[in-house]
Amino acid sequence: MTYAQVAAGQRLHIVCEPGEVYRGQVIPAGCLSRPLCGRPAESYRIVSNVPLANACRNCLRVYRAASRSAHPTERSESDGE
Repeated sequence: MTYAQVAAGQRLHIVCEPGEVYRGQVIPAGCLSRPLCGRPAESYRIVSNVPLANACRNCLRVYRAASRSAHPTERSESDGE
């Protein structure tokens, strides 16, 4: 994951880098995915060393939901039954 900015002064969007899986497809070398929030972007610039708090709120929501589903909380077999 990395950040991309569509236009100067706007929020940063989270995008997938080459080799990562985005919506079931592996991103090819030399390319980046669309922002996780789905915003269309003809071009954007990459921004690094920025805190996660500066990201688009919709991108953060999608990122957190994906990370939760990738690592579901395991229940123990002794849940009081």
